[in-house]
Order: sequence, then C-alpha cells, then structure tokens
Amino acid sequence: MNSGMASGPTLRYDLVTDFRIRYRMSNYRMAETFILIPGRTSDQGCGISEGKFLEKYQREINTLMVAVGDMSRLGLADGDFVRLTSEEGQSVEVAVSTAKKDELPNGMLFIAYGDISSRLMGGDTHGSGMPTSKGMDVQLEVVSQG
Repeated sequence: MNSGMASGPTLRYDLVTDFRIRYRMSNYRMAETFILIPGRTSDQGCGISEGKFLEKYQREINTLMVAVGDMSRLGLADGDFVRLTSEEGQSVEVAVSTAKKDELPNGMLFIAYGDISSRLMGGDTHGSGMPTSKGMDVQLEVVSQG
C-alpha cells in the first residue's frame, strides 16, 4: 500500500552519539585572539653563548609566556600545549609557562625569537627587508592540558 507519501530514510536517535557530541562540545573552546610579542630574553642570550642546541637555549625559544590571568581563565598550567595561528594561517603548537606577575598584561603573549616565532611571521616586509615581528595578532587554542 502506498499512502502517497514519499518514503525517506528512517531517523534514529542514538543516545551514545548524542552524549559524545555533547561531551566534545562542552570541552571545546573557541580560539581567542591575543597579541604576540617575540623578543630576546637574558636566558636566551646566555644560552646562545653556551650553544643553541643545549637545553637552556631550546627551553627559551620553545616556551610561550602567558599572563597569570589568562593562564587561570583558560585553565592552563605550566607545560600544557596551545596552538597559535597567525593572521596568514601559519600554525604552531607550543608549551606554555606562566609569566611573572606583572611581566605581561592579559591578552598579550611573549615568546623568545627562534624557530616558533619565525614560523608565525608573515613574509611581507613592507619594503624594509624585515617581516613584522612585533605585535602580531594570533589565535590561541588549548591543545592539551595536564
């Protein structure tokens, strides 16, 4: 018997799938915009004279400093990983560390010049021969928390 209605796929409510989607959404955080300030640190300066491949230098260039308030608000702890994405779309993952109390205001990030900061710089030099390396807007997403 055909009632004249088109038959389509049967929709089935799946409780397990619904729970998984809701759980993922409750743990999902939108990326936030921050201002990234790359620069030199005194430990980086000491480390470079000891050797770029030694732990002291590598720790400096591979750690993102985050303001105390932002660390707390985002639920981050030292050693957690975040993803930074530049305005040009370059993306890197980096470990975070809490900045000293008054070193950084909320909304600003600091990383020592090195491989990671260089990856986030755009290629446009604005005729100067040097790409913009200060005050870059980046998107920050939490990747892993301890």
